[in-house]
Amino acid sequence: MWVGKLMSNSKRTISVQKKAFIKVVKGFTLIELMVGVSMIGIISAIALPNLGEFLIKMRVDNEISELQRLILTTRNTAVNMGLTTTMCPLNQSNACRVNWAGPVTVFIDLNNNEQLDAGETVVKVKAAIQQNDDLQYTNDEAVTFQATGLLSTTNGDFIYCPEDETDFNRGITISASGRASVSSDLDDDDIDEFIGNPPVTILCAVPVAP
Repeated sequence: MWVGKLMSNSKRTISVQKKAFIKVVKGFTLIELMVGVSMIGIISAIALPNLGEFLIKMRVDNEISELQRLILTTRNTAVNMGLTTTMCPLNQSNACRVNWAGPVTVFIDLNNNEQLDAGETVVKVKAAIQQNDDLQYTNDEAVTFQATGLLSTTNGDFIYCPEDETDFNRGITISASGRASVSSDLDDDDIDEFIGNPPVTILCAVPVAP
């Protein structure tokens, strides 16, 4: 008799375990799934545009910081080595050109001819900026520092313009004394400007068709 009771209890235990397992693996209802998908859609609609703007701002900030360091490297090399040092994009003949969106090279320019000649030392090379962004210099010439740290070329402004996002334009002003100053938001409109009275809007010039 006790064997029969034991078997009966075992069957009840197995039955209870099966019911518990069924409850555990029970999935979402259709309504719960639709609510979850709707919430994901709403969150994505709010977050994705802000994420895109954040990534653009971060890219521009990184490029401006790298360019500022490159200018400082050029000036410091000229002062420390006591030699004229030039920063510019180079063409296939190793002469300076005005396409600043491409790679930019810093080199010791012994004869001050804005060209990397045999025997002259390359100090540093900055990679090209992201395709479809633009980097311009307001003077159509290289940036060259004398051993005194002063510019031997005309001072001007660098302007970085991310594609179709003018609100994120930023720039660097190089003074005749050789100091490089980064643009900032001067009128609290969340857009950078150059120093001026009133502050100067930062805009890239439209390239002239050949």
